[in-house]
Amino acid sequence: MSTLENVLNAIDALPHTKRTRYKDGYKMNDPFNPSSDSQSFCIFDIRPDGEGATYKYFAGGEAGTLYDLAQKLGVKIAADTRAQAINTKKHYANGLEDYAQAHGVSADYLTQCHWVETTHHGRPALQFKTAGGLRYRFLDGNAPYYVSEKGYKICWYGLDDAINKANQANHDYIVMCNGEISTLAGKFHNVPTFCKTSGESAIPEDLLNELNNKWKGKIVIALDCDDAGRKASKAIQSQLQDNGLALDLMLTDGGDLADFCRLHGDKTTNAIADLIQKQYPKPTTTGHDTNAHRSDAVFADVIQELEGHKPVETVSFLFPIKELRKFGGFAELCETGKVTLIAGGSGTGKTQFLETINDKLNHQGLNGFWFGAEWQAQEMIWRRIQRWSKRLDKTAVTYDDIRRHRLYLHDQQNGIYDSEGAPLSQAQLQAIKDVQYFFSHETVGTTEYFEDTENLSDVFYNMRIAIERERRNNRSISFVIFDYVQLLKASSPDSSVNRYEYAFELVKSFAIDCNVHVFMTSQVNKQNQSDISAGVSLGMESAHYVRGDKANLFLTLNRQYYKQGDDHIETNAFYLVIAKASLGGRPEGYNEPQLRIPMIMIPSQLTFNTVTDWRQINEEPFNRLADNFYYTGGASFNF
Repeated sequence: MSTLENVLNAIDALPHTKRTRYKDGYKMNDPFNPSSDSQSFCIFDIRPDGEGATYKYFAGGEAGTLYDLAQKLGVKIAADTRAQAINTKKHYANGLEDYAQAHGVSADYLTQCHWVETTHHGRPALQFKTAGGLRYRFLDGNAPYYVSEKGYKICWYGLDDAINKANQANHDYIVMCNGEISTLAGKFHNVPTFCKTSGESAIPEDLLNELNNKWKGKIVIALDCDDAGRKASKAIQSQLQDNGLALDLMLTDGGDLADFCRLHGDKTTNAIADLIQKQYPKPTTTGHDTNAHRSDAVFADVIQELEGHKPVETVSFLFPIKELRKFGGFAELCETGKVTLIAGGSGTGKTQFLETINDKLNHQGLNGFWFGAEWQAQEMIWRRIQRWSKRLDKTAVTYDDIRRHRLYLHDQQNGIYDSEGAPLSQAQLQAIKDVQYFFSHETVGTTEYFEDTENLSDVFYNMRIAIERERRNNRSISFVIFDYVQLLKASSPDSSVNRYEYAFELVKSFAIDCNVHVFMTSQVNKQNQSDISAGVSLGMESAHYVRGDKANLFLTLNRQYYKQGDDHIETNAFYLVIAKASLGGRPEGYNEPQLRIPMIMIPSQLTFNTVTDWRQINEEPFNRLADNFYYTGGASFNF
């Protein structure tokens, strides 16, 4: 099993963690705190081989690599074919020559680097110079192994040379190792290494400033493979912030960079690069390694597309509400990768409005998906039958007619002949078939319905599978409907972002990744729900905990009321108002107070009529609606 599998098994063995899929990784409660319930411990940036990832505990401010987490959990690292380090704290009978060989370098190389054999405090030792003074490495195998001359000052060893080597080799990193001999072993094998003298510990402020002034790239921290080395690595990584990469050299306890160089020889540079990539996988490139996103290149690309020399990848289609198109922009053409948000009060027919849109899109020949946690797939078809059986001049069949017929059939099948249900007539059964035929013509698109799941990422996963399935059959998916945002199950790992905003952002990313246009509804907040009956038009702030300005087109459903005494009486008259549009605007000669169209809800058909202008109907309740009184302004636009 991979290290990731070992880690996940260990986490799942802790009942309180409640691990779930999140984006392209996982989220859970803190495995190390049985009382944790924040679901803010996340694993992401997972390598396909399960041997690299990042973990972050957002509530606790802790982060690290997959191997860090494996060690904390005490589980096996699969790649833990950890290479065997040798004991270098021993007696070196042949002095410098033995010491050099044990650390993977030649005696001549150490001599060139001004390491010389000597006797210090009556003990055999190697003497070497640093910027802070003389240092000594004893060779008799006894502690202390290193000492410095009196008055010694801690300094960098090999920093300038490491920077020069990195620049010459075009590396974006230098390697901070555990000590002077590892620094030389790295250089001997063409690795840009350096160290802080006098042991593994946090970097003094003056040396930190020197390092930051001299080098702006990444710094790989490759200290000893033991508890002390790991502790020091984390302290240094914290000091270096985003520039520090604490690297596990994958050696047995006590192993260091000199051991690593000895084991890998002339392939050491590649071996280090492999470990960095494995433990710190780079995100998928977005194309900015070339100039493809620069204005001149994009301009040339646009001309190629407009002249028909390359396929059009993002697709536009006419907005399904014809009367709205006069305002242009995204009210005229829906672009894949964009989001249309529709906000309305409770009971204002948001689902019916989406169904009206969905039917029109299907009859434009477009295929789409529908996610709505309130209705099952069969029920959506029953509602379509109610919408269209009467409109096709057939015998009307309602949603409730179908429910009563099913109850009748269920009772019949179970030997209950005194049923409370009622069978459909033959004319109604034929009307249902006629509606099916109407939506089964080869020029008509389809809608696939998606069931509710434990979290939004599973919905996206299922939709991506279906998109690929359809594409293999030469069918494209142009739109996805989410009814509604408050029903999407997504918990933000950032406490400063509410879950509705977070779900909306995930949906936007999904629209771009899958090249579809998204229609999504939102409940209005309590204040707007109260304002509706007082004659205030829904504005930008009306989507409950969701910023409407983040949508490309933001529409609001505004039911019209008339006043009777102290009461406001609702009608089936509506204004569909453009609260925000990225493009388009007020057409010439248009003098309405807002960008809006009148609509009539037809409850018996579960649809909206956008053709008939209710303001021209001279009968109750429409003639009781003073058009200059209700929903003609007063909306605030606070974000």
